[in-house]
Amino acid sequence: MYLGSVILRDSKAACSERGAAAVEFALVAMLLILLLVGSLQFGLIFNRWLMAEHAAREGVRWASLRNPAGAVRAQAIAASPGLDLGAGDVSVSPGDPTAALPGTPATVIVRTTVPIFVPIVDGFLGENPGGFPLTASATQRIE
Repeated sequence: MYLGSVILRDSKAACSERGAAAVEFALVAMLLILLLVGSLQFGLIFNRWLMAEHAAREGVRWASLRNPAGAVRAQAIAASPGLDLGAGDVSVSPGDPTAALPGTPATVIVRTTVPIFVPIVDGFLGENPGGFPLTASATQRIE
C-alpha cells in the first residue's frame, strides 16, 4: 500500500515537469529566434558593405587612370549590380579626374542604404526610417 502511493506521486511530478519544460522552451526559443534573425540581418548589412567597398575601389581605380567622372560613376555602378546604385549615390573627387595633376589623390565615395527587416534590430541600429545607411570610400593617386 505504501509502495502504490509513492508511484502515484512520481507520475504526478513527471506530468508537472513536462509543462515546465514546455514553458522553458518557449522562453528560450524566442531568444534563439531573435539571435538567428539578428545574425541574418547582420550578414545582409555586411554583404552590402562589402559590395559598396568593391564599388568604391573599382571607381577610384578608374579615376586614377584619368577617366571622366561620368565613366568613373558608371564603372562603380557596374561593379556592384546588387546595390541598385544611381549616379547620385557615387561621388568623385576631384570633379574632373582628366584635368588633375599626376599624384593628386582621387576619392570615390559610395552611399547606399540597407533595408532592415527585423524591427527589434532596427532599435539597436538607431532610428533610420529608410534603412541602415552605409558609406564606403576609397582613395588612390592619379597616375
